[in-house]
Amino acid sequence: MNLQSILETATELSSLKPDGFDGDPNSYDRAIIGITEQGQLVYSKEKMVEILVETEKEMDKQEAWEFLEYNCFCAYVGEQTPLFVNTY
Repeated sequence: MNLQSILETATELSSLKPDGFDGDPNSYDRAIIGITEQGQLVYSKEKMVEILVETEKEMDKQEAWEFLEYNCFCAYVGEQTPLFVNTY
């Protein structure tokens, strides 16, 4: 599956995407690295941190990790809950 088809699927699944720094579920689209056979979006945790630090200038990496761990990484929104993986 190529990135374009993943993003098209992501658009269809926007209600299952984590709210971004501005409340927009599309804010973390650049961190999508795949989709599971069950239709769950797969995000890179590291890319999400980079996006948050880049956009929220007053937030450093540690604060971004803490924010995402509390607000996104541990959230459950049903069977289609996105997956958040470490990409070293």
